[in-house]
Amino acid sequence: MNTVVFIIGVLTFVLMVSSMPNPPSFPIKEICAAYGEKCVNKLNRQDCPERIIECEKYANQGIRTTWSFCMFSNNYDLAACHERIQIDFQIIQSWISKDQFKYLPE
Repeated sequence: MNTVVFIIGVLTFVLMVSSMPNPPSFPIKEICAAYGEKCVNKLNRQDCPERIIECEKYANQGIRTTWSFCMFSNNYDLAACHERIQIDFQIIQSWISKDQFKYLPE
């Protein structure tokens, strides 16, 4: 009996996650490309190619995390989450422009 309840719970969770709308798209590649130019020309870092990749991963992870948390905590209120994601994207953009980001693998 417990196994059946567990399987039904897992299937319900999978359906909820797969049916969640995707977050809006943002110009992450462009922002990280601009960061890459700054990295080379102004910051004089030696790891710029790696940092560009890390930048994209950081921004995408931030968007995905904010979106899924917002959707879950606001009962899938698209308007509230679109507003929240815009704010968080500005924060992510600010951290990238200041070279203060660090990608942490999930």
